Amino acid sequence: GNPILSPAETDDEADQKSIGGSSNRAQLQNPNHNKRSCFKLLLIIIFNLPGHYGNVDFLKEVYKNDFLHIIFYGPKPQSKFVHTSIDPRGFFQHRTAVDAMRNNPDFDGYLWVGDDVWLNYPLLLTRMNLSKIWLHRRGETKWIETSKEVESVWENWKKPFGLPAVRKIYKAFPEKYLKRMRDLFGGEKVFRSASDVVYMPARFRKDFMEIASKMHDVCFEIAFPTALRLVSTNTDIEYLSKSRYLWYNRRRDHVSDFWKVTLSLLHPVKYGKGEAIRKLALNWTAQSLKRLQYTHPKSLC
Repeated sequence: GNPILSPAETDDEADQKSIGGSSNRAQLQNPNHNKRSCFKLLLIIIFNLPGHYGNVDFLKEVYKNDFLHIIFYGPKPQSKFVHTSIDPRGFFQHRTAVDAMRNNPDFDGYLWVGDDVWLNYPLLLTRMNLSKIWLHRRGETKWIETSKEVESVWENWKKPFGLPAVRKIYKAFPEKYLKRMRDLFGGEKVFRSASDVVYMPARFRKDFMEIASKMHDVCFEIAFPTALRLVSTNTDIEYLSKSRYLWYNRRRDHVSDFWKVTLSLLHPVKYGKGEAIRKLALNWTAQSLKRLQYTHPKSLC
């Protein structure tokens, strides 16, 4: 299996309803599926382009104090640090998720994060429930009938890895999932949402791997939310509050104008642009740590 990097190896207003009002410090005390005395969490950071591997050391520095197990994936391997992704183009990150879980089964939870995301992890580890799936509300679309054409501003529905790919895979779907779709949503439908940060507790691991593997050639922004909804119930899901995306109108050139300490995440933040943006991101995290009076949960390992 893939080796895990440990620290020793490395040189708008928050929506409280979405976040959940209680602290995980209490919830993490509950026994987990491996009967450990702590909750073992794996952070998986995914690169779409090998040209960004220069950010590996910086990202280790960002996360090492609170994530004791970190693994990197990308299109090409780089020494011992970056494992070869099963996703050569950046559209199929669920393939990488399946590979990471297959090679690292001894964890209680899996958190996937893009390499160009500023993640307000002190907020998430304090407020979100690690026994539940975390999904985005951004880009949330009604369940789409797979047999119909889609009128949507999201152009990827019409690309080969959008609805055309979805229509092909239904022949390979286990009947239990097709039945679940029909029972829950009144037809054979799929879901789409932003998926730059996704978390899943290990109790869904086996079922997620089964269905996500069937969605091999489907865009990850369809595959992640569809697969995770099919293996869970509404009460198993929490939503990331107040995500901020900067893709248009050159907003990503002015990231500091859009950052707030109450955001769950900011995307994209191009850490390779230089030391100034890296210092800015570290300062944002420091402000969140101070605001929350955050200390590492002793039950997280």
